[in-house]
Parts: sequence; structure tokens; C-alpha cells
Amino acid sequence: MSLLKKNIEYAKKYHLVLIILIGLAVRLIGWRFMDYTNFPEFYRDYIMTEKIAFGGQLVLLGPPSMLHHFHFGPIYYYIFTPLFALFGGHPFSLILTGAIVSVITIFYFYKLLLLWSGDSKLAAAGGWLLALSLYAVHLTSYVSNPNFLPLFTLIALILLTRIIQDGAKLKNYFILGAILAIAGQLHATALLVLPLTFLLSLLLAKKLPNAKQWLALLAAGTITYLPYLFFELTHGFQNTLRLLSLGQNRLTGTHFFDQITAVFGFFSGSLTPFNYYYSYTYLTPNSLYIAVIFLAAACLISAIYQIIKYGVGGSTTTNISPEGKKVLYSWSFACFFSLLIYNGPLQAHYLIILWPLPLMLLVFGIFWVNSKIKILKPLLLLLTVTSVLQIYSFYRTEHTGWEQFYKTLHSDYQNRSGIEEIGS
Repeated sequence: MSLLKKNIEYAKKYHLVLIILIGLAVRLIGWRFMDYTNFPEFYRDYIMTEKIAFGGQLVLLGPPSMLHHFHFGPIYYYIFTPLFALFGGHPFSLILTGAIVSVITIFYFYKLLLLWSGDSKLAAAGGWLLALSLYAVHLTSYVSNPNFLPLFTLIALILLTRIIQDGAKLKNYFILGAILAIAGQLHATALLVLPLTFLLSLLLAKKLPNAKQWLALLAAGTITYLPYLFFELTHGFQNTLRLLSLGQNRLTGTHFFDQITAVFGFFSGSLTPFNYYYSYTYLTPNSLYIAVIFLAAACLISAIYQIIKYGVGGSTTTNISPEGKKVLYSWSFACFFSLLIYNGPLQAHYLIILWPLPLMLLVFGIFWVNSKIKILKPLLLLLTVTSVLQIYSFYRTEHTGWEQFYKTLHSDYQNRSGIEEIGS
């Protein structure tokens, strides 16, 4: 019995390490059974990374967008390069990089929840659910530039909170500038949402940057964007001009209710298997769907009620600090504003700028319900069992070995011109 107690104490002390290790195991246990041959982006990223790691090429452009075909910065490829070189160019290194980025995301999600709530149990619950999230596992099972975005979103939110809490520290602005530049190179939604979140958060906190802080922010962003900026200077700023025309005559909001439906589908789909985006299980809709939506809705209603009654930063029943609420509200508004006014079909990867907001609201909702009715352990157990069933079903439906990858690489992609144009 003493040994059991000792193990329980160790688990409590090192719970974050255990959560991260389990999250890594979940993301890697099925890699041999995944089908990578159906993703043209995977071949693009392999060849572009190979050019950097073994071809000695200075890649100055990242993958293209679907709108107006402008290109992002190349940081995405350089993130792959260390493990790609270490593993001698094995394509598994790209998946391993994605898995590592995903578990680092778990770490920063835990840190953000702890920073906002001061509750290690709440933070651990959030980290645990993210470790077992089918949506997060799905993002790890293939490579795509938006898939790394949640990590940098969370780091940006942490930095914003610390700037508000601790006052204006120059190093925070410098790091934040680099993080915003990296996120902006991963997907277009970050170019609008994160700077808007930054401005709204500081306006709500009444802590606008001074000249030195603006300089640190812009200098770090510029340095991080140097390869991309060099390309622009030598090519007449063609990508910047395309970016400025992004969404021209389209941001009219005429599909407002369609976008609400898409956002609702993302919230329910990223928390449960009952959706049209990621239907990887044979489970059928049941009371879990209603429970999950209720918990998230309860937290949202609680937050809206408190804004009306107490204002931003007032008393809370969801244990979010005043500084955390300012950042949370700013991020939520920036996301919904940019997504709801867009007059085009919302693709699944556009909505990744919201992740892991649905899971965050779910965790706060669970603890809010638990403050009224003590059902924390049964709820977490129910969600854990459901997540394990989803992951099992997800992995067992896929199977392709690396031999087929190499055959397709050599036959269809190895000498293909314009390989960097493959993508989204």
C-alpha cells in the first residue's frame, strides 16, 4: 500500500511529464499504420526540406495559399530540417516533428490554463484532454502548415497575459514579435487574428506599448521574416501585393449564417466524433454530444453574463483571472470577427486559429459544473474513455507503409517542377 501511495505522489508531482509522455505515445503509436500517400503536401514538404538539409539551397518561400496564390514565409520548412537531417532524410522525421510540436502544444496549453486560473487541477485536466484529443491526433497524423499554428497561438496568448500582468517588459515584446512572425508564416488567419488580439488585449488593459516596445516588436518580427523579405525585395513585392488583395470584395458577410454553422460544427466536431469533418469512429450521436455542447455553452453564457454585469475583468465563476479574461475575450472576438465576415466557404484549416479554444471552454465548463455538482471525476473518465475509443478507431482504419511512399515520390514528385506550388 505504501508503494501505491508513493506512486500516486510521484504521479501528482510529475503529472505534466506523464501527460506529455502519454500524449507523445498516442501520437506515435499508430505512425506505421497511417496512409501518407494521399497527401500531395507531404511530398512537397519532403522535397523542400530535402533541398535545405542536403541540397544546400536557401529556401525563401513557404507554401502557397488557396486565395490569390500568395506565399507564406519559409519557417515551416526550417522547422522540419533538424530532425530531417538527424534521421538521414527519412520521411518519418516530418511526422515526428509534428508529434513533438503537438506535445509542446500540450505543455503550453497547460501553462496557459495555469496562468489564467492558478489551478493546477484545471490545467492538468486540460492538458490530459488535449493529449487524448482526436482532433489534435488527427492534426499530427499528416503534415500541413496550419497544423503547427496552435502552438504559436498559445505562446502568443501567454506572452500577452504576462505583458498585462507584469507590466511592459521589453523581452516579452521582442519574443512576441518573433512568435507573431512565425505564426503569420504558417497561415493567413494568423496575420489578422493574432495582431488584432494583441491590440484588443492591450487596449482593454490600457497598456499600449511605448516607442521602445514597438521597436522591439517590429525588430523581432522583421528578423524572423528576413528570408521572406529578401525574396520580396528582389521580386517587386509580388507576394505582399497579392496578400493586400486577399479577400477583396469578399469580406461582405453575406454567408454569415453559413459561417456560424461551420464554426458550430468545428466546436462540436473538435470535441466529439459527431461531425462531418472528422468522422473516424463508428460511435453514433448520443447524450455525450449534448453534454459537451452544454458545457461549452454554459461557460460562454457565464462569461457573457459577467461581462454585462461586472464588465471585463470582474468577478468570475469560471476561475479565469482578469488578465486572462481580457486576452480570452480579445482572441475569441478576433477569431469570430475574421471568420464570420468572410464571404466564402470556411475550410477546416481556416478554423484551426480557434484551436484549442473549444477544449479550453470545455475544461472551464467542466469545472464550472463541478462547482455546482461534484461530478469532475465521472466527467473526465467519460471523456477519457470516449477519446481512447476514437483514437483506436482512427488508427485501425488506416494502413500504408513507407515503401509505397518512396515509390510514389520517385514516380510522381521527385523531378516535378513547381513542387512548392502543391498545397493549400
